[in-house]
Amino acid sequence: MQPKRWKVKKLEPFLSGQISNVLGISPCTAQLLINRGSKTPKEAQAFLNGNLSDLHSPYLLNGIGEASARVFQAIENDEKILVYGDYDVDGITSICLMLLTLKQLGANASYYMPHRVKDGYGLNMTAIKQAEKENVKLIITCDCGMDGSEEILLAKQKGIDTIIVDHHKAGVHIPPALAVINPKVCSYPFKELAGVGVVFKFAQVLQEKTCSPRRNIGTSRREELDFLEEHLDLVALGTVSDVVPLIGENRILVKYGLSKLDSSKKVGINALKNTAKINNKNITTRDIGFILGPRLNAGGRIDTADKCVKMLLSQCEQEALEIASLLEADNKQRQKIQEEICQEAMKMAEENVNFRENRILVLANEGWHPGVIGIVASRLVDKFSKPAILISLNNGIGRGSGRSIGDFNLFENLGKVKELLVTFGGHKHACGLEIAQDNIEPFRNKINSLAEELPIEEFTSLLVADAYMSLDILTDSVVKEFQLFSPFGLSNEEPVFITKNLQIMTEPKKVGSNHIKFWVKDEKFHREVIGFGKADYLNVLNKQDIIDLAYTAQIDGWENRNSVILKMEDVQ
Repeated sequence: MQPKRWKVKKLEPFLSGQISNVLGISPCTAQLLINRGSKTPKEAQAFLNGNLSDLHSPYLLNGIGEASARVFQAIENDEKILVYGDYDVDGITSICLMLLTLKQLGANASYYMPHRVKDGYGLNMTAIKQAEKENVKLIITCDCGMDGSEEILLAKQKGIDTIIVDHHKAGVHIPPALAVINPKVCSYPFKELAGVGVVFKFAQVLQEKTCSPRRNIGTSRREELDFLEEHLDLVALGTVSDVVPLIGENRILVKYGLSKLDSSKKVGINALKNTAKINNKNITTRDIGFILGPRLNAGGRIDTADKCVKMLLSQCEQEALEIASLLEADNKQRQKIQEEICQEAMKMAEENVNFRENRILVLANEGWHPGVIGIVASRLVDKFSKPAILISLNNGIGRGSGRSIGDFNLFENLGKVKELLVTFGGHKHACGLEIAQDNIEPFRNKINSLAEELPIEEFTSLLVADAYMSLDILTDSVVKEFQLFSPFGLSNEEPVFITKNLQIMTEPKKVGSNHIKFWVKDEKFHREVIGFGKADYLNVLNKQDIIDLAYTAQIDGWENRNSVILKMEDVQ
């Protein structure tokens, strides 16, 4: 158990009172809306009741007009279109949505799924040469990043146009593609769309155009909207799995996408739910993040994600079930490999790392599977409360994946040591890199030297709470209002509260494999507390009579009790 910094958001009683009165909700729920960015009752109303009609116009995205014109030119001339994607869930769903849209318009379209180890991330020269042989005239990249200038120029030399559909930050130069559709490189009002969200925007424009001679004659506007809404299940899968902020347009797309996941007509999605044993429940963001997403990701981690695309596009129940079973096996193998590497990495860290001198763990080993080291890096961050970069070595070249903690920005700091790297990419809390084996030791020393210049607080996990709370405020009706905030995710997490000076009423007991239960009370109320995966806290709790507790509040429906229970997040 590693200590966390606690930070509580500022209360705004006047505004919360306004929102409470206008919307007819509790002041507590009104404050939660303020915490999530609402500055007026109107904005709060929009947050709670946003619908598909509130989405921004896709025409606000630069390049989307040129891109759609080029697609219809390709359709009219019967030119081959290649959709080039990525092997994570966002990339997989982006390929599927782009292909479904193109096929519906009558395009001659196929796809290319790169192999994580053989091809790596993004466009590659081999694929472009193969595309030339197959007489491809247009490549549409989906979720492949904002690099690849050399590959795009090669394609241009071979008479192939390129359209980039992406959501990653660009470097100094925008790639010289025919069109670039990316909310982060233009004035589009919402910057946080996932890759599949940007593809959805492109699909909107393609659906609205009517110049394709192959389009089904008589297609109505309602049928166009139905087509797009039908595929929001793919948008929800990719958006949640890519851990983008679930606010604004993302929240709307996922909200409606979850509903489509429940009633999906795709045999591939239903096969995936069936093998994961969640085919008879309402799907939540947690189900995507911890059950469906990892199974789709397992294909690209262990072997190839090509079969994920085939499954999601399949019209045959038997084929889809067979592929879903393969993904189930891939996921189990991924878990086994991951656990083996995790044990090796933890032992290596404990035996070889001077934790006083190293704020960042940089571990390398021959033969570590590059498809799982990012997950293992996350486990090491949890264990040692330090940023961790794991590197898989093969023939003198290392492929690395890193995860951060607190405020330490991995991507920015990699940029400061880029002379030691072959390539790198990522964002504040996660990165990928390629490095020559001989440069690993200098890299370890240099990045730790940079970390030494920063205050220690930057390397401490932060728990952000919505408010200090007394237990009497959290009535059944108030806690039920919290469901108005779902779907939950990054930047729209379940509300977290802190209650200080709680008396422990019953001895904390371990339940199940790694959980704990106990009762607490303040001056007026008593509540049951459950800590999922919090057995490490037992030693601390059993030595205390009075604690400060950070928690989420939920309705416990076990045995139809329907009472408020506190789900422990941390304790001081």
